[in-house]
Amino acid sequence: VKMQRLLDPVEIPPAKLLPATQRVADLVLEAYHQKEAIPRLREVAHQCHLFTGLAEEQVERLARVFSRREFAAGSSLFQPGGDSEEMYVLLSGRVEIQMPEQSEPVGQVSAGETVGEVAFLAEARHSARAVVGSQPLEAGVLTRRDFADLVRRRPDIGVVIYRNLALGLGEKLKRADRTLSRG
Repeated sequence: VKMQRLLDPVEIPPAKLLPATQRVADLVLEAYHQKEAIPRLREVAHQCHLFTGLAEEQVERLARVFSRREFAAGSSLFQPGGDSEEMYVLLSGRVEIQMPEQSEPVGQVSAGETVGEVAFLAEARHSARAVVGSQPLEAGVLTRRDFADLVRRRPDIGVVIYRNLALGLGEKLKRADRTLSRG
């Protein structure tokens, strides 16, 4: 077992762990990544549409269920037909949304916005591909399980989140409509 200072970034070298040990390692790392996300989400909450209308205590509670992840430029967050167990809040960077039958992106999502929420909420497979732009991406990641648990425990937060997601989707549809009507 390798001990790690929790204030340092966690870099786990590839190792072969026994299944029981891997489960423990996954739980510890998940908790670490959630703790790592809280201060970052708190920093950008005033810029994130998802947090609009939440009291400080509610922002703190919502931030606790996120983990933080980084994605390399050009990588994909998800593919058409892929699983939709996660929704992303972009903390920095941009993502292009590409439909399988179209050569040009149908939309772009920037820091402060969510991506993957349609399939996430509908519990459906993704219909598009989300590709990280030319710069690395930092995202807060919310799992469906953690979101459902939060809404069950704190329906006051859930109501605001659902409203903010609906408003955000409306804005994205307006932008996509303007993009498509130009092209």
